[in-house]
Amino acid sequence: MNAEFTPELQAQLLDDYYTECDEHLKTIREALARLDASIGKAQCDETVLEELFRSFHSFKGISAIVGLTSAEELAHSAEDFLRGLTKGAVSLSAEGLEVLMAAAQKLEQIVAAFRAHETLPSHDAAMRDLGGFSDGT
Repeated sequence: MNAEFTPELQAQLLDDYYTECDEHLKTIREALARLDASIGKAQCDETVLEELFRSFHSFKGISAIVGLTSAEELAHSAEDFLRGLTKGAVSLSAEGLEVLMAAAQKLEQIVAAFRAHETLPSHDAAMRDLGGFSDGT
C-alpha cells in the first residue's frame, strides 16, 4: 500500500479488501461447484466461466492494490486457465477442477495469513499446477 495513506485510511482499505475477498471467494466456491457439471464436456457452461473469470480478475486487482503479490499472481494464473477453457484450448477434467479448487483454497489461506500478519504460505505448487493446465496438458 502507498506509504502516503494515513493509518486510518490503510485500515479502512484493508477492511474493504477483506470484505471483497470474502465475497469473491464465496462466489468462486459456488461457481466451482456448478462447474462440476461441465467435466468432460466439449464446452463448459459459459455463464459459470464468466462468473469465475470476473471473480478471479477482481480478486487479482484488489490484491494488487494492497500489495499482496502472491494472491495477485495466483488469481492471474487461474484467469489464464479459465481463458483456455473459454477458448476451448483446454477441456475441463476432474483434475483440472481440483486444481482450480486448490487455487481458491490457497487464495483463502494467503488472505487469512495476510490478515493475521503471519508468514504467507507458498503458492508455487498451485501456480505450477494451474500453469500445467493452462498450457493444455
